[in-house]
Order: sequence, then structure tokens, then C-alpha cells
Amino acid sequence: EYTNRLPISTTGTNDHDLEGVINTSPVDNLPPELLMKDKIWPVPSISRISSGFGRRDGTFHKGIDISNGHSGHTPIYAMADGLVIHAGPRNPKGFAQAIYIYHGNGLYSVYGHLQYNGYGVMTGDKVKKGQFIGKIG
Repeated sequence: EYTNRLPISTTGTNDHDLEGVINTSPVDNLPPELLMKDKIWPVPSISRISSGFGRRDGTFHKGIDISNGHSGHTPIYAMADGLVIHAGPRNPKGFAQAIYIYHGNGLYSVYGHLQYNGYGVMTGDKVKKGQFIGKIG
């Protein structure tokens, strides 16, 4: 069924480990062409950014929040080829149901606040740019 899955050990992986992915990802040191080249918008049907990258409530928000204004059924797609390093319930930074994808060169994408049991991928799956990965929660 999942012929494109790689074995990933989750032994010892906890919310703190995944939070480290968010807090230590070296986006500041990546050139803009690496950040944008060959990427797609993960939710083509929605262009509303409910919270942008940068300062927010006295802290630094290291991502963008894309909102459909209500829960459920809106599909989300992988922004680039990569490896799913986590898909399931976790709560680092309040993401609840989340998917973490490693794209190489120190670049990760995190898709949080997903629909429970609305995943199209599992931990260890290789994904292609534009592949369905889950639904907004």
C-alpha cells in the first residue's frame, strides 16, 4: 500500500524534539531562491493569511497561518517534495494534529491544526510537491 514509506524511528521523539524543528530551522540563513524555488501554495483554494511571519504578541512567529474561516474539508497539499517526519497528534506550539515535512537543506514545513483523522500521509512517507497530505481542522 505505502511503497514510498521510509522507516523512521519515533522512539524518544517527543513534543520537545518537534518543537526544536520549529525553533532551530535556519530560515534566516537560507537564500530567498531556496525558500521559494519549486514550491507551491499549500492550500490553493485559500489565500487568506490570518497571521503573518514576524513579530506577534511580543514574540516572533516563525511561520504563516492560512485560514479558511471555518473547520474541515479543505485539502492541504505538500508545498515541495520531502519526507514526512511526523503525521499525527502532537501539541508543540499548540498545533494539535500536525504534519512535519523535511524538504532537505535545512528546510521544513509544518502543517498544524489539521482535521482529526484527515491525513493523507503517514510518518515515513515520501511526498511530492502538490500531493494531498491532509485537511484543515
